[in-house]
Amino acid sequence: MLRTLLGMGRGPVALVVGPCLAGLSAVGALAGCDVGRRVLPPLPQPTAAPVEEPSDAPAPAQSGLLPATAVGHVPLSLDEINRLAGKGLFKSGDQGLSAPMEAKGSVKPPECQPLLHALHTKAATGSAFTSFQFVVYPASDGSNGVFEEAVMVYPALDPAKTVFQKLAAAVGACGGKSVDEQQDGADQPVTYHIEAEPSEQGKLRWTETEKGQSGDDSCVFEARMIENLLFDVVECGPDAGDLAARAADMMAARAV
Repeated sequence: MLRTLLGMGRGPVALVVGPCLAGLSAVGALAGCDVGRRVLPPLPQPTAAPVEEPSDAPAPAQSGLLPATAVGHVPLSLDEINRLAGKGLFKSGDQGLSAPMEAKGSVKPPECQPLLHALHTKAATGSAFTSFQFVVYPASDGSNGVFEEAVMVYPALDPAKTVFQKLAAAVGACGGKSVDEQQDGADQPVTYHIEAEPSEQGKLRWTETEKGQSGDDSCVFEARMIENLLFDVVECGPDAGDLAARAADMMAARAV
């Protein structure tokens, strides 16, 4: 295939909708869950005046934040992607990831590592997310084309912003450069040329072209931040780019 995601296969993925879900993939697991609220003791019967209820109730949830379950309705289905493309470009793949992978090997320059596989590895996502989904659809004609979606929700705005700012810094620093990825066990590094487009608030777009491949076989990345939710779309193959942008717009509309 055009891109080998750290030497691992691609395919649709199981959904992790919260930190209490059992049976997570061995690639990564989320831990920790609420074991229940503290139960207040019964209030005494009123005498001359009512007794006020204790005021130490749990603080309300932060307004405007998206729930962990948003990873289930933001991604586009295979049918939606093919309808958006106007033809059956992609097909179902094999079982994929329910959490981002650990980055393997090394990247030079190292500040470019977060963008190389975007929000598919912990080099970019960190580990503070509460839910994650990654799905891959290979080209239906057996070519090197592929369409990928990664969606994750963080428990608050700040950790999501930190991850997105780190990704934005990598895109800004590496645009116009060649990046070498030395994968574990490989004799030679894989070289990608990075072209970054001007960023907007909460939006990033860049292109990665593997050395030896024509520009028409590049991969186009679209990454977005909406409150505490981050997602990216990757489209690889001839004429890649337009579908990724339209898919990202549809996903963003679903998140608000």
